[in-house]
Amino acid sequence: MKSFKIVPKAPSVSVKAAKGKLQVSMKAVGASGYQIAYATSSKGKWNYTMSGSSKTIKLSRNKTYYVKVRAYKTIDGKKCYGSYSSLKHVKTK
Repeated sequence: MKSFKIVPKAPSVSVKAAKGKLQVSMKAVGASGYQIAYATSSKGKWNYTMSGSSKTIKLSRNKTYYVKVRAYKTIDGKKCYGSYSSLKHVKTK
């Protein structure tokens, strides 16, 4: 008997800058939720937060941030993660 782990595809992501915050919206078919990773450098230390379909993250003003998102599906109480979206970068106002 073979078993398969079905995970969501990489989500489509929209990131908008505001005064000292980023507004992140994402969408993926079959996702239970999303994990958002953000950093001040594409190779720096990533910070993580969980979200539904959108999230506002309070950050420093006038800084460039890099954001990537992956969807997850909860199966038998465990989170099965899909792949990350493409890396987005945006400067806060």
